[in-house]
Amino acid sequence: MRDAQGNRCIQSTWIRWAPKPDRMTYVLTYRPVIGVLALVFALLIACDSDHDIVLAHDLVAPRGLARAADGGILVAEGGAGRVLELGDDGEVVEVATGLPVSLDAGPGGNTAAGPSGVTPWPNEGDALAVVVGEYRGGRFSRVYAVAADGSVEGVTPESDPLDRVGMVNPYDVVALGGDLIVSDPGANALWRVTAGGDVLPYATFADLEGLVEGRTVEVVPTGMHLAPDGTLYVASLTGYPYPEGAASVYAIRDLDGDGDALDAGEVTVAATGFTAATDVAAYDGALLVTEYSADMRALVEEHGVDEAEAVPGRLVRWDDGAITVVTELVSPTSVLVDGADAIVSEGHTGAEFVIVGSGPNGADPHHEYSERTITADDVVVIDIGDP
Repeated sequence: MRDAQGNRCIQSTWIRWAPKPDRMTYVLTYRPVIGVLALVFALLIACDSDHDIVLAHDLVAPRGLARAADGGILVAEGGAGRVLELGDDGEVVEVATGLPVSLDAGPGGNTAAGPSGVTPWPNEGDALAVVVGEYRGGRFSRVYAVAADGSVEGVTPESDPLDRVGMVNPYDVVALGGDLIVSDPGANALWRVTAGGDVLPYATFADLEGLVEGRTVEVVPTGMHLAPDGTLYVASLTGYPYPEGAASVYAIRDLDGDGDALDAGEVTVAATGFTAATDVAAYDGALLVTEYSADMRALVEEHGVDEAEAVPGRLVRWDDGAITVVTELVSPTSVLVDGADAIVSEGHTGAEFVIVGSGPNGADPHHEYSERTITADDVVVIDIGDP
């Protein structure tokens, strides 16, 4: 797309995980949960117009994005255990449901964990591959196959991330040569997964030296993009203390055709200067990169995920060493490019209020404050939203 002056534009559509202007109500049994809503809207960047168009809403923690075989947009909805497809007309279709979800994941126990990456798997017919990661040991850190009828079957064995053996916490997945490549931030590695469920080492990332006195800094792989020339680009963030500008995008190439990128020269730095890159996509000779936050240390130590707006992330364009900020976003996790469209999943900004009603108060979450304790089999209503 070009503007009136002939300049190339990016029409950016992103999936926003954030409270709606109104509110959302959960009804569940026994266990309270904190959740947030998502909006999908389009923004025209670097052109004559600048406006938002809402395409879809009421998604819960959308994460990984991929282009479906029929041209739609696949969304791994981490907070709902679903895979969705967004059509050109804005229709949202459930492709798969019932994937594992944890709503108390993360170091603080306040993060949704579930489907985080999705891709078509051409060698398996009409199947999709979905990865599900879990921080706290839910034994569902694994790869799943979704058949054309929506049925879900585990591809890899069950894995407990607390064992720290094999695939620990899968984040993204791409199909490559009939197999799957899975990024694993828990192991700081990439894995090759066969149709039979074998999990084989594919690439590793050396720690960074000399950035922080007295310690090494880990390279944590996140989102991936398979370019038309066969290069696999892998975004990364760094481990604590998250030094600014130290994260890179890596280019992965199996140069000797032995089925992995473990040999010298097969993992190289393609672009650097990022702080917390969560995904990457090739665009018009450059790279588009999502950064979770411009100051990860402040986010972790001073704010937390519920105050992510205080230290927002961004979508940037890397072009021959120059980094240009396209737009600020709140905790973006994935970017997908198709022609002139950049589609980004954006993280949550927190809720203005959370009101809980249980048992005799379950029909009215706006009841007056009480010290009643939630008990087994209670009906619990949680009202989350803005004033």
